[in-house]
Amino acid sequence: MAGAKTLADGRITLWALTTKPANMAAITAEEIKNGKKISCHIMKSDYALGADSDTEITEQEMCKTGEGKAPGPTSYTGNLTVFRYLDENGYPVTADDFVWDLIRKKGTTIWLVEREGPLESMEIKTGETVSVYEVVLGTPTKPSDRFAGYIKRTAKLNIMDAAEDVTVGGHVLPA
Repeated sequence: MAGAKTLADGRITLWALTTKPANMAAITAEEIKNGKKISCHIMKSDYALGADSDTEITEQEMCKTGEGKAPGPTSYTGNLTVFRYLDENGYPVTADDFVWDLIRKKGTTIWLVEREGPLESMEIKTGETVSVYEVVLGTPTKPSDRFAGYIKRTAKLNIMDAAEDVTVGGHVLPA
């Protein structure tokens, strides 16, 4: 029996770690749980994290005609918009505004762990598939229309390293 297509809505979970995992390709559930689950503080409409494209290598053998192309190194891209949580006087509500504190300083390195499939509310377990990204944060920017919606900031994610589709507590899945 074939599996059903699964809607992504409410089924992408994101954790932020401030401590580098011992091995990104074999991250443990404990390492992920030591981070902070941030998916409920991220705006979904512009969230992006993952492979962007491959650099093309155009080195063709002399005996062949035309310009040959082959995939080279993969580049990654990402950005996320965090909501600010402020009290009636405009001061941060520490318990809720923690994601802003994670992304606010340019040059900060964090590790983002993304899981697709299980409901966001479900705990991470050994054997699940995740992607892990080492990220250096850019300068957070204000939205172009600051008077529409909530107060928020967008952070460019400069991906330095990635381990996509790895098994929690285990091995890299075959491509």
